Amino acid sequence: MVFRLMTYNILDGGIGREQRILDVLKTVGPDAVLLQEVTDPDIVQSFATTLNMHFFFAEGNSKRHLALLSRFPIMSCYSYHPFPLRHTLLEATIECASDRFIRLFGVHLQAHYAICNEWWRRWEIKTILQRVAKYHSNPSLIAGDFNAVAPEDRVNIQALPARFKIILFLQGGQIFRDTIAKIISAGFIDCYRVLHPCDDGFTLPTPVPHVRLDYIFANQSLARCIQSCDVVTKPPAVHKASDHYPIMAEFEL
Repeated sequence: MVFRLMTYNILDGGIGREQRILDVLKTVGPDAVLLQEVTDPDIVQSFATTLNMHFFFAEGNSKRHLALLSRFPIMSCYSYHPFPLRHTLLEATIECASDRFIRLFGVHLQAHYAICNEWWRRWEIKTILQRVAKYHSNPSLIAGDFNAVAPEDRVNIQALPARFKIILFLQGGQIFRDTIAKIISAGFIDCYRVLHPCDDGFTLPTPVPHVRLDYIFANQSLARCIQSCDVVTKPPAVHKASDHYPIMAEFEL
């Protein structure tokens, strides 16, 4: 069987853009969706009802929360948000088939390019990886908006907003990339990069993105199952549904 996971930052709760987001979800048809920047659980419940999916709202430390939509039963779910997590870590186990379970971890890390923000993200991901390590023998996926740049990724610096160009100037033009490196060194596979070694895979901002901040990582139990991983750029609604493009990965279980 094929399992299809999407991660999607819906921007400030998706308020006023609910139908566009729903159009994207209907057209792409993922088996499970990890959502970031959710502000109202009623919107998630509405999506779940329309799509005939199960859902979990993971309340965190800020006004922006995480959520899960799943075509498969959600066997367990938990919102883990100790300090230093800026938002929360969504944890869930879904049953894809009889006695076939996948552990999902949804994340939304500290934003911006300044070195202090990268230090905070490193602190966050260290806390998350310690939690995830308990399930290293189970098929597991970590996905979401990491707000971090991978070690070998290109960034279109000329397209950055002026405030970010100033930050980079003050940092000697350097973008710090330790957060994603820590995830990879922990044994997780960057699903997009392993299949697209030369493509940018930019996800932010729509409709003309200049950086990749959204990722799906698979542990060793699922690494050999990766069939595809792509930036979602269809249907047309996706260009205005959020400032992020979603990422979709398929796994042959």
